[in-house]
Amino acid sequence: MKRMTLDLTMSLEEFLSRPEVKPYEEYLHRRAIQKTVPSFPHSLTQAELARHLGNWAAERGGFVVTEQRCLLKVGADTHVVLPDVAFFPPGVLRSIPPGAVEIPPLLAVEVLSPDDVYGRIQDKVLLYLAAGVGVVWVIDPIARNVTLYRSTDPPKVLSDMLQDSSLEGFTLNLHTLFAKLG
Repeated sequence: MKRMTLDLTMSLEEFLSRPEVKPYEEYLHRRAIQKTVPSFPHSLTQAELARHLGNWAAERGGFVVTEQRCLLKVGADTHVVLPDVAFFPPGVLRSIPPGAVEIPPLLAVEVLSPDDVYGRIQDKVLLYLAAGVGVVWVIDPIARNVTLYRSTDPPKVLSDMLQDSSLEGFTLNLHTLFAKLG
């Protein structure tokens, strides 16, 4: 199923007042954009990463969430995104919010599905970084690699071991992450 972009521009308030429906929508550049329906490799990779990252975060008191609605401010605009996986370090969230999180995560992860459009993913990466997300990982379960993005460094493609200086002590062998994909 292809992602739809609604033709209507709308205010953030209008978008947030709408009921949440599946497939979920994000609010980018004043438009509601339907997220791609995940493929099985996408869902499995998302779950495996959340499990590994969650185990690491539990030892440190941080939070790992999936599909959490995040409000990201970039200049005068606010965008609403649903990263496939996100990490909030200890002390960032003073309490568990009942709705959208208005603080950018330290890490935002997008897992690619076959219907994802490269330009849209790149646009989201740039929005994440401009809003103060420390690092963005784009995971490709078909190519079995991870691209790391930071605002200060060129993108870096990893195909063996996932390590990131922002996440001290976290390492994940990518062969382990993708092992259940066959």
